[in-house]
Amino acid sequence: MTDPLQTGKTQWVHYQLAYHFVWIPKYRRRILFGEMEAACKALLAECCRQHGFRLPVLRTDIDQGHCFVSAPPR
Repeated sequence: MTDPLQTGKTQWVHYQLAYHFVWIPKYRRRILFGEMEAACKALLAECCRQHGFRLPVLRTDIDQGHCFVSAPPR
């Protein structure tokens, strides 16, 4: 099994920095499935790509979402 939190490096540092985000729709509405799930995942992946972040883990349940984002320390 590979480690999703791989060590990154810049010119000056080596780092292993990750953020765990959990989001829950208002009143825990069960909306994260089908097209809504695909759209959320695509938007998060695009945002990470634009800013140069890695998105090693992205999971959604019917009423919540979890993602780990690895970003350089800037």
